[in-house]
Amino acid sequence: MPWPRSRSKGQLDHNPGVCPAILIWLSKNHFLVIVIASSIADLAIIAAMSVFGICWTPLPFYVVLGVFAAAAAPALVLDQVKVAIFRWLRMSTSSTTAACA
Repeated sequence: MPWPRSRSKGQLDHNPGVCPAILIWLSKNHFLVIVIASSIADLAIIAAMSVFGICWTPLPFYVVLGVFAAAAAPALVLDQVKVAIFRWLRMSTSSTTAACA
């Protein structure tokens, strides 16, 4: 059963077979920008607290930077692996509705 969508500004029209949860990320609203900005702000606050020793012993800047790099590197590598697997399985994000199942 298709999900109806209103025709107000910033929203997508009626898209049969597409999950509303996916439409949130595809719509023209700024939800994704807010999520990314809040994540960056969170990382900046935690990095500053770590370097300046607020609430715990201060860490050198290179240690904090190394932790961020150690967390980001596998994520970027695994993202490329995911893209290759999706391509091999002939999948695309526009055809998946698993979020609504």
